[in-house]
Amino acid sequence: MLACKHIHERLNEAHDGELSPLRRMLLRLHLWICSPCRNADCSMKATFKALRGLRDCPPFKADVTSPEKPTE
Repeated sequence: MLACKHIHERLNEAHDGELSPLRRMLLRLHLWICSPCRNADCSMKATFKALRGLRDCPPFKADVTSPEKPTE
């Protein structure tokens, strides 16, 4: 069984599809029995989903050519 430290190191690899079938199975088994790691996995999935949503946002354009001067 993988320790929590190793699970957290493997979550990115798992979401990128880079784990071998054996490591993926060990990860799933650990997540099934360990609620803190399962919560970390859910948080990571939610973060990835939110970041994918940013693709639809137009880029921010700031006017850096004429900075505002403080008023006295």
